[in-house]
Amino acid sequence: GNMILTQNKVLLENSEPEKTSGGIYMPEKKEGTVCFRVVAVGPGRYNPQTGGRHPMSVKVGDRVMVNTQIAPEVKITKNGEKKKYFIVPEEEIQYILEDGEESTYTSAQEKAL
Repeated sequence: GNMILTQNKVLLENSEPEKTSGGIYMPEKKEGTVCFRVVAVGPGRYNPQTGGRHPMSVKVGDRVMVNTQIAPEVKITKNGEKKKYFIVPEEEIQYILEDGEESTYTSAQEKAL
């Protein structure tokens, strides 16, 4: 029942909308760079030198930043349930958020302080 992707493609879904202190869910921005959750990853691009594949830098469950203007939307119906996803090549992923990190960028220099 896994979703199968080719090459270096990454399947994304909108991550959970942010909840404000007042308990109101803020809708995701429609354009610009937004946070997605990785649902599935391809096996990696084929490497003719080694006969193997280039390893993927993202894994299922990662939260990533992607520009929505280059992320085509697809609707997939699975077991009667239709869901909205986005498919991008790995190189379109701009940033991988670590646990506890929100979608604001902090440089390594600032983190060291």
